[in-house]
Amino acid sequence: MSTPELTVSHNSTVYRQWVLALLMALAALLLVPLATGTITITMFTGLIFGLVFIGFFMTDLRLFILVYVALRALLEFFLEPTRIPIGGYSIQLIGVLGVVILLGGFVYIVINQVRIMEISVVGPMIIFLVATLPTTLMFSLDKAVGFKDWVGTASAVILFILIASIFTTRKNIRLLLVALVLSSIPPLIVGFYQLFTGTGNLKTEGFNRIQATFSHPNSYAVYLMMLLLLCIPLLLEAKKDWLRLGLGAICVAMFASLIFTYARAPWLDMFAGLAILSFVRYRKLLLLAPVGVVVLLVFVPSILERFQEASGFSEGQGSLFFRVEMWRYLLPRFYSNPIVGNGLGSFSVFAEQGLGYFYLPHNDYVRILVDTGVVGLFSYLAALYGLARGSLRAYLTQTDELFKLLALVMMAVIATYLLGGLTENLFRAGTTQAYFWTLAGLVAASARIVTMEREKLPR
Repeated sequence: MSTPELTVSHNSTVYRQWVLALLMALAALLLVPLATGTITITMFTGLIFGLVFIGFFMTDLRLFILVYVALRALLEFFLEPTRIPIGGYSIQLIGVLGVVILLGGFVYIVINQVRIMEISVVGPMIIFLVATLPTTLMFSLDKAVGFKDWVGTASAVILFILIASIFTTRKNIRLLLVALVLSSIPPLIVGFYQLFTGTGNLKTEGFNRIQATFSHPNSYAVYLMMLLLLCIPLLLEAKKDWLRLGLGAICVAMFASLIFTYARAPWLDMFAGLAILSFVRYRKLLLLAPVGVVVLLVFVPSILERFQEASGFSEGQGSLFFRVEMWRYLLPRFYSNPIVGNGLGSFSVFAEQGLGYFYLPHNDYVRILVDTGVVGLFSYLAALYGLARGSLRAYLTQTDELFKLLALVMMAVIATYLLGGLTENLFRAGTTQAYFWTLAGLVAASARIVTMEREKLPR
């Protein structure tokens, strides 16, 4: 990631009082349909949540991002099931929030003349977004799902740009780190409740897979994996006892939760991320890993049972068999539109039409290739390459220990993201994308801070 001089002014809107008054009036007006039964209490609560976030967005963008990052995992739990009926369609409130970030962020970028193309990874993602939107709107077999996926990706990229632009001090970086760590607490509480009450995801026979506030255990596992790769180095580098105690408790809780998601691929991806941290900086982790694996297998034998479930490939059974069969069936669809693809949202429709059941691809690369063609896959991989290259450069050149640590964490997260894309649905998981691009924004913002400080030094 390059370190651009972004020309921004982080002033709250001049009309802050008018904005707050308008939003309060809208909130009061919502009491009328609530009283008449036009909307439910759940929908009313979701709309109030939305108005509060819009208020934050319009009056203090940095505060909005901090609150959004701290609550994003919890918001999915409350807002995703809540839909607003419009005509013959219904819109998820979590999708409305994504549109607010997308449009509001775009307006902010234009007004403040943020030079986004000087951030290296933005170019490939803009190519991806520009190329896939018209294809999705014109040709997708499920335009509603395709547009939702597009908005989720676009809003995550906008979030990355905003973080790189307005988090311009070390205090800002630390506050965002605190928000990231705090974001784990609500999901952990809900996840442990599901574990002890047997109310998790029971679709996999014989397993109570906790999913916390997420829509699926695998998404929760990927989130935990990213946060663990951040919190473990923070724990190892912590100087204060209270900080070590707090981070240690959170790491233990997250690791236990990761185990009881029974998500096999994130388990393996987690070890890959830890291997990068170990080889580069924390060699002692290499000695602890084998011991940890043995302890887990002894005290949690259901881990082996979970892997055995995937062992029926040769007999035409198990989740791995069904995934490979889907990839074999759907890859030829790529040849019909190899350049720009069939439009986001088409993959699952193809699967349902040809295989007789709805099944997510569990492979980002196959899905992106079928839906967005060579242009989409190449630009997506180019963005990830840019993130990895920029993080490596930052790690090698940074002298600030916190910034150096963030760059190393990002390298480990990118590695797990690339591996996870082989078996997971990371691309269409809005919460996962939001946290991935938030971490990337931290690295970009820290690099910019260092550049600004160097320019102020006397020559």
